[in-house]
Amino acid sequence: MGVASPHASATPAQQRNVIILGDSMVADPWAGDVVVNRLRGGGQCPRSAESYAEQAARQAGLEARNFSCAGSQVNIGGPFLKTAFADQVDAALPAIDPNTTHVWITQGFNDTWSGFGPEAYLDGMSWHIARIRERAPQATITMIGYPSITSNGQLCLARVIPGAPGPVPAVQVADMESQAQEMQRELARRTGIGFVDVRSQTPGNGMCSPDDVRYVSALIDTTGPVAHMPFHINERGHREMAHMVVDQLGL
Repeated sequence: MGVASPHASATPAQQRNVIILGDSMVADPWAGDVVVNRLRGGGQCPRSAESYAEQAARQAGLEARNFSCAGSQVNIGGPFLKTAFADQVDAALPAIDPNTTHVWITQGFNDTWSGFGPEAYLDGMSWHIARIRERAPQATITMIGYPSITSNGQLCLARVIPGAPGPVPAVQVADMESQAQEMQRELARRTGIGFVDVRSQTPGNGMCSPDDVRYVSALIDTTGPVAHMPFHINERGHREMAHMVVDQLGL
């Protein structure tokens, strides 16, 4: 009688996975793809494989199951192209399995102009967190914040001349940044999820920062790294934020 290999009946280990949820900052689609898709009435959400979440997943050896979508709001309201965060959660829940070890969320900035206020965001997100926890009690849920956008209450909308950022007042945007950061922090406190406070760690990387260190694209931008959308995270920002996520989550 032959001797069976000790590995003959072993079940291959399943790759761990991460569920990714949130808005355009984490979806990182090309702006044109978003507009064309919406005008055609498409239900798809274009995404990039080079967003900070996708890069962090690869670095950590996690399979990325990405449901993020540009325009995401917890409560639908206000101008611009909007999508429902609830739709992402509905789509993600069936994709959660015993190998889901992490859930990463970047959500809140679009909710600052929805007209519903912080408490509506906190109530809605708390409910979604509870839904995810029920499905994936083994997973670590983390809110990943936004990088600094404004600097001293200013934006630099046209970065076309190296070394000449051209700052303009943007107090309202700075207030929205602060509100989103506080909503995310309070959500983490209420629900017990993790929070990577990216804004506090990137005060020198906003839209008005020197081209060789900034993480955020301008409205018109010819001097900085490639970005898929104006007023969003550029290639450098995604790369550095991916390292930040991996380091701070101990992956």
